[in-house]
Amino acid sequence: MKNLRLFSFAIVLVTFNFSMAQDDYLQFDGTNDYIALPISYNGVNAVPQVSVEAWVRTSFTGSGYNSNWAIVDFDRSDFYDLFVRGDDGRVGFSTYSATGAINDFYGNLSVNDGEWHHIAAVYDGVDKHIYVDGVLDNSIANPHGGNSLGKSTTRFGIIGDGSEASSYNANKNNIFYQGDISEVRIWNRALDASELDLNKLPGTLNGNETGLFAYYTFDDGLANDLGPNGFDGGLFGPVFSDAGGVPTPPTSGSSLWSANGNDIFYTDGNVSIGTGNVANGYKLAVDGKIITEEVLVQLSGSWPDYVFKEGYDLPALREIEKHIKEKGHLPNIPSATEVEANGVQLGEMDKLLLEKIEELTLYTIQQQKELQSQKKTNIILSKKMERLEARIQKLQNER
Repeated sequence: MKNLRLFSFAIVLVTFNFSMAQDDYLQFDGTNDYIALPISYNGVNAVPQVSVEAWVRTSFTGSGYNSNWAIVDFDRSDFYDLFVRGDDGRVGFSTYSATGAINDFYGNLSVNDGEWHHIAAVYDGVDKHIYVDGVLDNSIANPHGGNSLGKSTTRFGIIGDGSEASSYNANKNNIFYQGDISEVRIWNRALDASELDLNKLPGTLNGNETGLFAYYTFDDGLANDLGPNGFDGGLFGPVFSDAGGVPTPPTSGSSLWSANGNDIFYTDGNVSIGTGNVANGYKLAVDGKIITEEVLVQLSGSWPDYVFKEGYDLPALREIEKHIKEKGHLPNIPSATEVEANGVQLGEMDKLLLEKIEELTLYTIQQQKELQSQKKTNIILSKKMERLEARIQKLQNER
């Protein structure tokens, strides 16, 4: 493996633009189309945490905030509701807690523009968050005093209308959603920003992710649950379409990047971040700073254990002193001018520094031996001096 070259690094947000494959979806006509879900909640504090995702496309315009209900609804006044406002197109996330009543909460961005958008709502047990296209749009702190969601009633879910259902496919608000929906996901845990950014593209889940409660792609024109619980929904009116749908990462095509689950691969060239140039012989160049927990550098050359082998030519300290006076740096170590011009190769520099540490260890061992020898000599001389002083004293006493 080649040595890694050290640059001045900075954290840079990299956006990958994929070619536009299509994902299937359902069309809701705003008149009587909806999906009944065989999923229900029941009781106070029944929902400690929840995350809801969907891809939506709508250009509806109306007079009321609830005139285009709803994307995923388990009753705004009983559990929760994810919707797009009919009047201004902002994402809405309404929740109910027995101790905090209803909290109607909205994003800042309008998604009522006829384009596909990934929207997500999260209640993490304390705070609420709305994401649009994988980016945090708005948050509200502790609207329910840290309590779970839910009222002492039973509510079944509805996609495409507001739910008043106490049983499967029962009462609705009859205010039907007008637009397209794809990739609906319901989680019984709070997803964080990094997960939502990775998961937002269709086809990235395998169906057994931790906390996944229900998962609908509509790719087969049905509302089959691809999650672990088999909550297949019933379609009442939505029309299946596989034309002009949600953009997905390609398995082939013009993009240099390919995706496999949450992993992204690039094998055909070099990568630069914050700069347009990658030095010859290197794969990655970053102009700025990076932060990481660990870097592994594998060297093909020898590690400096050779310093400890018999016959190693350990430089005399007077030679090193002479080199420092003449050159201004240690032998075999690049100068400040060289580092400024060429950077530092981490693996090679670690090797050189270890070489110097091992040489210092040998110098220390030599000095220790010399000190021990000097100590023994001092002891011998001291004893001789004691005997000489005793003899002199004896001669003086005999006079």
